[in-house]
Amino acid sequence: MPLAGKAVLITGCDSGFGYSLALHLAANTDLVIIAGCYVPDGDRTGADSLDKDSGGKIHVVGMYLAYIFFKIRNNFPASYLQT
Repeated sequence: MPLAGKAVLITGCDSGFGYSLALHLAANTDLVIIAGCYVPDGDRTGADSLDKDSGGKIHVVGMYLAYIFFKIRNNFPASYLQT
């Protein structure tokens, strides 16, 4: 399947596996890479490093997934949350 023009969203890109995966895909594919980085209290250290190391080929966005999931969970009807 041709990857040109397709996009991938990777979370956890401020360090570790997500960081390495985003750089690898940017260097070796034609995918549009959207990298979610945790930016606690405005600290963009990981996000800025990824942007620099990729030469600007990665679209870096700040993400607060734990907060987003918490908000979604608290707004879901109870019937969806039963396990």
